[in-house]
Amino acid sequence: MRRKLVWVAALVLLGGMTYAGDYHTGSQLVCSQCHTMHASQQHSFGGNTVGYPQTWTPSPYLTKGPINEMCLSCHNDASFAPDVYGTDTGLTLTNRSAGALNDSTAPDGYQTYMGHTLGSLDDAPGDGNDDYTPGAEGLECTNCHQPHGYAGYNQLDGNGAVVANSYRNVAGLVGFSISYAATANNLALDVFETGPAEYETADVNLNEPNQTGSGFANWCGSCHGNFHGAVGGPEIGGSGAPPEHFIRHPSASTDIGAVGGGHSSLADFSGNLYRLRVMSATGDWGTQGVAWAAAPTDLTQTCVSCHKAHGNQTTFGLIYADGANEIFENGSAGGTYITMCGQCHVQAP
Repeated sequence: MRRKLVWVAALVLLGGMTYAGDYHTGSQLVCSQCHTMHASQQHSFGGNTVGYPQTWTPSPYLTKGPINEMCLSCHNDASFAPDVYGTDTGLTLTNRSAGALNDSTAPDGYQTYMGHTLGSLDDAPGDGNDDYTPGAEGLECTNCHQPHGYAGYNQLDGNGAVVANSYRNVAGLVGFSISYAATANNLALDVFETGPAEYETADVNLNEPNQTGSGFANWCGSCHGNFHGAVGGPEIGGSGAPPEHFIRHPSASTDIGAVGGGHSSLADFSGNLYRLRVMSATGDWGTQGVAWAAAPTDLTQTCVSCHKAHGNQTTFGLIYADGANEIFENGSAGGTYITMCGQCHVQAP
């Protein structure tokens, strides 16, 4: 279904990896990787003819091809950019932070119910306000990502602050984006990348700059609006003190164990050897592989705690963690959706 465009120029120009969000922006916004002035190219900038001549059918905005096909020419099976489609045969990461997209061809067994489906003409689940309307090509990468970076676009993070350079170049339909820090943490930003393997789950940690909101939830909610909202509001519900009777799972503002009773248990969560990612207002995420005896009481779940943003090989891109074994893209070796819920909830095993 999707022919792969081979762009030798991209191989030359991409060079080394940078922190997420820093590519396709600033000095690394390399126009010729995605655009061609005359829909024809015989040589690379350096005169290398390997892989050329190559021509393209003229496309809107002078792009080298349809959006998804063009993005996948670098982001599928390449060794110089994260592989976001089907099985990771590119950088071959241990656990891709966002997981994998799929399409109607079910690449490598990635079915359409397992995450975001490129080309899908369906409405977004929970899109009660119709913020997202698929175009003629269906779901495209640029529905969620801004290919030119975000400097000057005045997107807001979960704390209401302007994002100068958005994490993963994400683009919210109603003005929300995600801020991030690399190398040194900044608790006022949504994400902290702790090392050079910035596409690995282990190196992507979630701050909580706004304890009544979530950058990830606001961004996801720009398409899936009914699944997100303030506790006590019409989307999430909740009444009493502390709030109870949720009608949808909160994705912000309700800390693990804060409500008490059978809702969730911080002791259960912190007792797992391998835990799902949660937001921390203090920048403390414990150490995977050992129980977390001194877990802070401000830990909060959000969308990507339980779902891969792109998807994986489980229903809805859920992460089937069992608490006892290392977590990979689909979850743990012995994990199910029940054990995933049991990371926090006392009713599940």
